[in-house]
Amino acid sequence: MNTNAAPESLPTTLHVRALMDPVVEAHGFGPASVYVEYCWLGVLGPTATFLYRRLGAVAGAAGDVVAAVDLVDVGVSLGVGEGMGRNSILARAIGRLVRFGVAEWRGDVLAV
Repeated sequence: MNTNAAPESLPTTLHVRALMDPVVEAHGFGPASVYVEYCWLGVLGPTATFLYRRLGAVAGAAGDVVAAVDLVDVGVSLGVGEGMGRNSILARAIGRLVRFGVAEWRGDVLAV
């Protein structure tokens, strides 16, 4: 099973959890770090960076529990609209997070 396969369209409620990687936990930087702006912003782009920070905060606060996030609210608050289709700005931003390894799909849960 491909854990990084994105759904055809985004659900209105996204389930997120913390992405635990022992190497990153020991030597890396979390979504709230200033490092993200200095080094990842140019790679991920502004929408994906803000999304990473938002989803990372929710996942971090939830700990080992899967948290539900209203993607319509997230999209509107980030200024990218309510679109949930596979080519929507929000779906492309999630795709960038997965492509660059700061998130991964685990079934229908996005680990961040």
